[in-house]
Amino acid sequence: MPTNRNKELLFVAEAITHFGTFEYNTQGKQLFCSEGVKLIFGWPSTETLPSFESIKTQFEDKDLVILKKAIDELLKSGKEVQVECRIYDTASNLRYINCYLSLKQINQSANPVILGVIQEISQTKLKEIEITQTKNKLNKILESSLDIICSVNEAGIYESVSAACYQTLGYKPEEMIGRHYTDFVYKEDYQPTQQARSTIMGGVSMTNFENKLVSKSGEIIPIIWSAYWDVEDKMMYCVARNATEIKKQEALQLKNEKRYHALVNNASDAIIIVNKQGETIYSSPSIFKLTGFTQVAILATKILDQIHPNDIPALLKYYQIALEKPSEVIYAENIRFKHNNDC
Repeated sequence: MPTNRNKELLFVAEAITHFGTFEYNTQGKQLFCSEGVKLIFGWPSTETLPSFESIKTQFEDKDLVILKKAIDELLKSGKEVQVECRIYDTASNLRYINCYLSLKQINQSANPVILGVIQEISQTKLKEIEITQTKNKLNKILESSLDIICSVNEAGIYESVSAACYQTLGYKPEEMIGRHYTDFVYKEDYQPTQQARSTIMGGVSMTNFENKLVSKSGEIIPIIWSAYWDVEDKMMYCVARNATEIKKQEALQLKNEKRYHALVNNASDAIIIVNKQGETIYSSPSIFKLTGFTQVAILATKILDQIHPNDIPALLKYYQIALEKPSEVIYAENIRFKHNNDC
């Protein structure tokens, strides 16, 4: 028979490890439980146990159904069962518990007696739920991102690839996961891609690295990468952006710039850009044909130095209007520009 000292030690052990034991006689419907069970459910240790109907109300309805099925299976098969349940203690705090159930004895001459161990797992369970929620949020980000978010292990094998790979490359994630990253790299970019990988694995994070990948249909896709190497995970985490539209815009911008320079350099009219201080900051090459001054000579002077003295007041008037109305085109007519032959 346990001594008071042993009971005290058992209570301390149950309180520390958050577990308790119980015994239930199915015939007499008698329940005996340790102080640990009372502590988990919030029952006062000095009072009699609540009624079964009252105890049932502390369980989540769905979990109570699962628990009843587990008990029926236990009585039918005699095999131990384990059930995870959610309960509310007497202070209405949600708790997660594991119930381990077994039979003390079962035969035709004796009524079954259920032995049980209840362990509270709230902290572990809540942590699992938090991790699951975080993973779900990350998965939503991965699934909704237009960029390919992926991870590559030390051997160069894709460990994970987001759904955007299908829209960008025509491959489903499962078609890329498990394959070497070079299987998708355009052959001409293989060497610089290898060098970039070595640099990143050496501890240098890289952004805006460009290469080309080959899609499932054989199309060459320009990609802009950002990547870093995690030493502890031994994993490279990457974000790959489809640069097709960016490259189109760059090509269009370059084309427009070439067209602009061609027009400026071959125009019969001169183009001069002047800042607020009246300093010439740009002059087109055609200025020489009109004035005899080179671009260098024009840039070395202020605009007023090149204007006929009698026309300076008129130009200043137009200049002031232009400053006050920067979005409007101002026509300054009959302004005479000096010619190098007149100097």
